[in-house]
Amino acid sequence: MSSNHLSVCATSYKMTWELSWQPSGYCVDISSDQSASFHTVPPVPTRKDSNFTRRDKVRLYGHPGKEPSADMLKKQLLAGAVLLIGAVNMFYYYLEGYLIRFMEMYESTQSTFTMSATFSASFSYSQRLDLKIGIVTVLGAYGDRAKYQTAMSTMECYAIRHNYTYLVLVARDYSKECPQTDVTFQRHCMVAIVLDSFDWILFVDGDIGVVNENSKLEKFLDSTKDITFYDRFFNHEIMAGSYLVKRSAFSKRFLHGWADYEFSLPKSFHGRDNGAIHMWIIKQLPSPGMELCEELWNAARDFTTLSYYTVCCRQILRKTISPNIKILEKGQGWARDGWLTNGHWNPKIDFMFHARKEADKIKYKMEDIGRLDGPQFFPWFDTLKSPVILKDCRKEELHWNHDPHLILSKFTILQHLDKWKKYVDKEFQLVAKNLRRRSRSARTNITETSHGVSKKDI
Repeated sequence: MSSNHLSVCATSYKMTWELSWQPSGYCVDISSDQSASFHTVPPVPTRKDSNFTRRDKVRLYGHPGKEPSADMLKKQLLAGAVLLIGAVNMFYYYLEGYLIRFMEMYESTQSTFTMSATFSASFSYSQRLDLKIGIVTVLGAYGDRAKYQTAMSTMECYAIRHNYTYLVLVARDYSKECPQTDVTFQRHCMVAIVLDSFDWILFVDGDIGVVNENSKLEKFLDSTKDITFYDRFFNHEIMAGSYLVKRSAFSKRFLHGWADYEFSLPKSFHGRDNGAIHMWIIKQLPSPGMELCEELWNAARDFTTLSYYTVCCRQILRKTISPNIKILEKGQGWARDGWLTNGHWNPKIDFMFHARKEADKIKYKMEDIGRLDGPQFFPWFDTLKSPVILKDCRKEELHWNHDPHLILSKFTILQHLDKWKKYVDKEFQLVAKNLRRRSRSARTNITETSHGVSKKDI
């Protein structure tokens, strides 16, 4: 390169039919007057050319010797891939902890103003529309509250704090209006009856408790839908034990129909109202393929075979949009099972925990702190150091006495829940694949039979 002239060249290599490498390329010459000229570089002689000298090899390959063969190139690429994978794994193994601590530090520097502003906006929205919101729990008998004391106390205190109405209904008080004998069905009939007194109702199982008293129900209300459900995290089910329902003719008709499904259950391991909700929803829609789901439901013998039926229904729901029903994906609902993170939580993402029966409540040990993998379904740890006091619940400035040992960073909680989600999604795909194979086999049998030939005749 001179002071008034610049030449830029690029070289590429192509493999000839005799497995030798032949370089070729082009150059661009730029002069001081910014004019440019383009010319190609003639191919350099290959190994079989007598003029291909040692100097040519050094210029082309950076070192003397033979040009790389196809086998050598493959080995080099494979070695590079192995080294890259190893480097990524080493990075993840050694630096994951540092990454988590960095994310925790980053979160700690973020202002809480955004979150409180969101809650304030939701509260103003509620006041402006003058929404009357109720929270309803149905018990089988009057003495059953003791079985869910911690969960129901937090729910009642939360309702008082945010000016919601908390109703605890007992099944036998509605036996005339709701003749169902299984309380898991009867409770939906009861919700339909009291719905006339509210704009919206949040129905919750007795064992669902509040862990974050600052969250608001308004952010989950969708005025374009009549009923909002959410997906359970650890399996493929729609959660039957909690839903948001708007006062409407569709809502009351849907809840009464769901309750009456007690009288249409198959003689199988049907899953009570949690099994029925899937079939009842798809019956509200144009649902091709429903016959296979009904067949699977009739054949269910345990939770495993019941899950085949559930996946069948969920596949239909994924392909169809209901104008009245909304189903929130995993992690998007207002509640989840607390045992998924061994009782740990974060106030930016968690609101309510399910599966908090008094019989399963224990005190954590030191080795449980920070450990997210724990026993499944139960037992559970109380996230409060001391219980709520109902007479103080109207004091908005009074915060609950949360146990700091069970509060982890948002990043840590989400990372663990994402592992659960990937595991369940993979399981879903495996079941769905088996169902597709079964469906194809059934269609083949039908086709063969329609032509007067069955597999038995072959």
